[in-house]
Amino acid sequence: CWVCLVFGGPILLVLLSIFGFAIRFPDIPPMYVWLHNFSFIRVSFQSLLYSLYGFDRGILPCSDEVYCHYKNPVKFLTEMEFAQVKIYPDFFYICLFFLCTYVLTITVIWYRLNKR
Repeated sequence: CWVCLVFGGPILLVLLSIFGFAIRFPDIPPMYVWLHNFSFIRVSFQSLLYSLYGFDRGILPCSDEVYCHYKNPVKFLTEMEFAQVKIYPDFFYICLFFLCTYVLTITVIWYRLNKR
């Protein structure tokens, strides 16, 4: 049923974004933990933040000289719970996810065009 697919995609994308990076892992209900593990949005967000603030980055410049909470990138990654991110498996997961999506899209389009 094509109506289910039209509405199912955006609903799944919202669930993946909410349980991917909008909610901390300890706060996720047990029935939605699989969405956290499967979320390509979470993996992309984690990899982006770790590539910006990880890899032993030095102290960041701060415009406010009185107090700057996130001057130390390690402190920022620790508070975001991204201090122990493994970037290479996440990168391969993102590539595999988009490759599978690409192949599935090509297959469905080819099937629909040759159905006539």
